[in-house]
Amino acid sequence: AGTESPMSSPFCCVAVLSRENHPMWVRVLEPHAQDSQEGTSEEPPQELEEEDPLRFHFLVHSALDVFEERDRSNAAAADTLCDTYCGLLFPVEDFVVYGYTTKTKLKLVAVLEDAAYLDAAMQEFFERLHVLVMNALGNPFHRPGNYLRSAKLDASLDALIRELQGRVYLKK
Repeated sequence: AGTESPMSSPFCCVAVLSRENHPMWVRVLEPHAQDSQEGTSEEPPQELEEEDPLRFHFLVHSALDVFEERDRSNAAAADTLCDTYCGLLFPVEDFVVYGYTTKTKLKLVAVLEDAAYLDAAMQEFFERLHVLVMNALGNPFHRPGNYLRSAKLDASLDALIRELQGRVYLKK
């Protein structure tokens, strides 16, 4: 970090949607929580106020339309069953929504502040998030079909965001 000024995290919300398009895990983060925690980077980002999560849940659910449209357009290429970084799904208001699907049809969604981001860094974020989610789902105490609650997943996401936050921006 050296003499650089601390950057706030551009991540606002991260979600996992099931094969049936049900939310399995939705984590809403305050975009600028990192600024207020300059000396205490071990603490997780603070949660937003009550009315804000509803807006992010709406954006996450709006991403389903884009996933379904891409599934229909890729139906002809059914043998390309692999993990897919979908990239920018859509911009809306002050946010951009990125997505990733797995071969088991889980959908990973990230809502970020409106800015230009490096696709390679976002792809790395989703690939690593996918591993974290699979580890959490593989927990023998997690009941399939239930909402995913995992303190370890939350902490791992916080660490991943702190690690990547300076690398996701498109350099000018």
